[in-house]
Amino acid sequence: MKTHIKSSNFTDFSKQPWLQLIYYAVYLPWLHLTVDFITKLLLIVEKNKILVVCDQLSKIAYFVVMTEKTSAERLARLFKDDI
Repeated sequence: MKTHIKSSNFTDFSKQPWLQLIYYAVYLPWLHLTVDFITKLLLIVEKNKILVVCDQLSKIAYFVVMTEKTSAERLARLFKDDI
């Protein structure tokens, strides 16, 4: 979204204030996320890895359990569904 706004002719927010609202609604919430993994845990219920996502803006942490062999596609789906 940021790249699209910079490359378009609509970058003058004073002429189109709605564009600034879209920019802040879409781009800014993702600036405050921290993502990390806790790995090499004991195998419990076939899960040995934890995805930790911290939203620094709202001070909320999300923990998603998974296996070491989780694919990138599955990881993206877990992120989308659980967070």
